[in-house]
Amino acid sequence: MPVCRSMDQLKQALQERLVQAVDNMAQMVLDDVDDATMHYYQSYSPWLYDRTGTLSYAPRKTAATVTGDGAQAQVYMDTSLGYHTGSWSMADVISAADNLTHGGKKVGEGVSIWAEPIKTAQGNSRSMWLQAMRDAGLPVN
Repeated sequence: MPVCRSMDQLKQALQERLVQAVDNMAQMVLDDVDDATMHYYQSYSPWLYDRTGTLSYAPRKTAATVTGDGAQAQVYMDTSLGYHTGSWSMADVISAADNLTHGGKKVGEGVSIWAEPIKTAQGNSRSMWLQAMRDAGLPVN
């Protein structure tokens, strides 16, 4: 941390670290969702449909930004991705995958690509936040 000679300088320095910590946390959550999505792909080789791999591009995050005295970032599934096989939209594909199906069928190993990784992150949020803050240069215990 830089030497701060005023409360405004301290606030600015802390806010910069906070933005980085929020970005770090969002990245950890995104990594968990990405891992679940890759596990989904590895859990079944389809014969009922042609795999396009498009779902692997759906997990996304925004860069952390300042919001007043805080910061925010968003992790989400991009439902706007083009998906051109059959009548399914990307939202349909994401929903089917998160409901433990492949192509809408209960085949292979069911892998939740959103609900379970988010639930796990919520359960691990304290340790994840501590790591995110440490990685941003905030000395927390």
